[in-house]
Amino acid sequence: MLESNAAYGLDGVGYRGLGNLRDVGLQPPADWWVRSEVWTWRRICSTYPFRRQAWLKVKE
Repeated sequence: MLESNAAYGLDGVGYRGLGNLRDVGLQPPADWWVRSEVWTWRRICSTYPFRRQAWLKVKE
């Protein structure tokens, strides 16, 4: 999940637990999904039950 957040070591668009997109690139490190610092969607939903989210429609 991409996010833009002032927390979790991000100062722009990036991946929570991995870093900024400009540093990580479009190909995250090997086995990134098993790292404990990478949040799952289930963990985000349980931590932030009153979260707000928006759909992003990307064209070309």
